[in-house]
Amino acid sequence: MDIFGTKPVFNETQQRIIDAATSCVKRWGVEKTSLNDIAKEAGVTRPTVYNYFPNRQDILSTALVQSTYDFAERLYTHFRKFKTPRSRLLEAVLFCVETLPNEHSLTLLTGSDLSVFVNEGALTNEFSQQVRLSLFKEILKDSGLSEAELVELTEFATRMLLSLLMTRSAIPRDRGALKGFLERRMLPGCGL
Repeated sequence: MDIFGTKPVFNETQQRIIDAATSCVKRWGVEKTSLNDIAKEAGVTRPTVYNYFPNRQDILSTALVQSTYDFAERLYTHFRKFKTPRSRLLEAVLFCVETLPNEHSLTLLTGSDLSVFVNEGALTNEFSQQVRLSLFKEILKDSGLSEAELVELTEFATRMLLSLLMTRSAIPRDRGALKGFLERRMLPGCGL
């Protein structure tokens, strides 16, 4: 699948550094993860890290891009099995609600605090926007929506998903009940 552009490819050392950064952030959070921590976790020296990445932020950004791409591929593989825009959107949202809370790479996005991520760029990050729009073009293909409607619907569905991830309902819902709720409330709101 190549709907997001060329997938980043790294050599073995770069990948160890990226994986180490993700592990360190998961363990200590973004703020407390240092370049020394990343180098130690990767089993390389600090100068080796600098041979591949100019600074800590570049490592974390690279890890985020890789994690986002990997998650988007899994999401695409899941929803493409469904035949209609309505069923693809429903399944994509359910997949995200069920999967994202357990994603170890989510800490790269959030610094362990989803509310900070939501308030500081969940909808404005350029790479994230590009990936979301690519996904929604696939989810909603054959829907007859214009480009402007597609962009607006992508924002609406993203806001709905973030709300589902951040706010617990007073009504406990298993997968079937959540699916019914989304069919009754979200899909009509999306014009589906």
